[in-house]
Amino acid sequence: MSVSLSTNDEKQRFIPEKVYRRSELHDEFGGSRQSGISPSAKYRIIFLFSGSSGSQFGYKDEWINGIFHYTGEGQVGDMEYSRGNFAIKNHLHDEKELHLFTQQEKAIVKYVGQMVCIGTYTKSGFDKNGNNRQIIIFELVLLSDIIETDLNDSDKITIIANLENSSLSDLRKKALLHSVSSSTAVERKAQIWKASQAIKIYAKKRAHGICGGCRNLAPFVKRDNSPYLEVHHINRLSDGGPDDPRWVAAICPNCHRRSHYSKDKVDFNDSLRDIVQKKEMDFL
Repeated sequence: MSVSLSTNDEKQRFIPEKVYRRSELHDEFGGSRQSGISPSAKYRIIFLFSGSSGSQFGYKDEWINGIFHYTGEGQVGDMEYSRGNFAIKNHLHDEKELHLFTQQEKAIVKYVGQMVCIGTYTKSGFDKNGNNRQIIIFELVLLSDIIETDLNDSDKITIIANLENSSLSDLRKKALLHSVSSSTAVERKAQIWKASQAIKIYAKKRAHGICGGCRNLAPFVKRDNSPYLEVHHINRLSDGGPDDPRWVAAICPNCHRRSHYSKDKVDFNDSLRDIVQKKEMDFL
């Protein structure tokens, strides 16, 4: 499965397991050619590169229970939430995508996938001068794993049913990612899936059966008598993932295709953004 970037160009994609020459990535998308954390100055994406260099300082990036523990940047002294570390921690708030690559050989990297930061913690280690310090570790999960949670079907049905019976204001609270505060990474992963479900239900309830794009009634009514609208993530190209209520619209299938593939999709998404922002003003 290929992954589209937030570049408003459906032809630009990264493919999981495919190898790339790092210099060519930076030629096209920008970003630092040396740093492990490399925000693009051209697009709303942040490149993350993982290698074995941390092993000399007593730590390494690794997968644990489906969560990638990724070490922050900073070679001397305690790591701080600044520069690249700040960019990762706040990527959802800043509407930027994380794309993880692993080092294969000199100048060659392999694409892992689009990631979501679900938490951070610190651990003891030492810097390049041999001094003790605190190291920041980011807990990252694949966006596809959040969309397709590993919760069992019974739990998913129960969660969704409870969400559908919630009020609009309660749904909004549950959709906000900053409300996710479970102690373990595995629990946070499940809660973020729940938040992604809440935001879809919230967007549809907020629409009251009217498409946010063309302003027409939903094209048909489903068997449960609810109007059929699709959820579109305005600022994030991967529909179904975590987001903020300000950037999600419920629209008809035709407008949904328009938002991704039409010649005027940039202007159309801008208009959707304005409409949603006005609706969200009622909650501020």
